[in-house]
Amino acid sequence: MSTKAYKDSQGHELSDTCIKAAVSMLVNIVETACEHESDLELMRMVNFIDLYRTYLSCMVVPTKGDSNSTVLNTDSSVLESKLGTTTAVSFERFISDSRLLDLAAAAASREYGVFVAMPPPLKISANGSQA
Repeated sequence: MSTKAYKDSQGHELSDTCIKAAVSMLVNIVETACEHESDLELMRMVNFIDLYRTYLSCMVVPTKGDSNSTVLNTDSSVLESKLGTTTAVSFERFISDSRLLDLAAAAASREYGVFVAMPPPLKISANGSQA
């Protein structure tokens, strides 16, 4: 039985671990959107997703010597000076952390060449509901 090889936009084959991580992140985004739908109108959600994409793209770096695997750590000067080496946080945690939103907005500003304002973070209480 043959399995289909999935490739990224640059043609690099994606590992099972990479695909599972991407699916897990998408599930987390959908769960967060459903759980907080009353507080996340469409454009606010789109803004958060775009900033999360920027945040993740600043953190995903190919592992030296292996084009099929990646490690999550900082590779953006905007993030590295503030965070050092770290692992990516969940979408829900990202959208509730003003420091991460600010760093992602700064990275997006550099990427797009225009000022990207940081959206106000979603306030989430300890029990997971809107505070």
